[in-house]
Amino acid sequence: MPSKTLLICAVIGLMIVGALVGTGLFVSRDTHLVLEGKIQRVRASEVRKGVSVVIADVKLTNPSGYPFMIKMAEIEITAADGKVLTGRFVPEVDAKPMFSVLPALGDKFNPTIGIRESIKPKSTVERMVATLFEHPIGVIESRKSLVVRFKDVDGPVSELR
Repeated sequence: MPSKTLLICAVIGLMIVGALVGTGLFVSRDTHLVLEGKIQRVRASEVRKGVSVVIADVKLTNPSGYPFMIKMAEIEITAADGKVLTGRFVPEVDAKPMFSVLPALGDKFNPTIGIRESIKPKSTVERMVATLFEHPIGVIESRKSLVVRFKDVDGPVSELR
């Protein structure tokens, strides 16, 4: 049977370790760099035979204490046959005129997210991601799933489904 002094020292030691762990977790609570949000709408249109464009309007929130700087934004589609398709990013300068040329896309609601764009800490933005796919519109429209992926310049990746 351990002595009373040993039990008191063990309890005090556990309280100190618990306080240190709790302090570490509290101090690092805003350091997990991630984008949260949702896909608001998805539109697709055929650009020319065998080439389609997919537009995803997204609402993004950066809950961390650091800016999320976009290195890469992409749309990934799982086709009906299970094949994973990744398109090519379309920047704002090319995406803007697509809406007048392709009326099936409807209106342009949000600016296109830019490479090297910084999403400020504790803020929410609405952006658009445009991607070209070297596949006919039928493959795009019969998709099983769609993922919008964002990569930060420092490495973290966030996905919206």
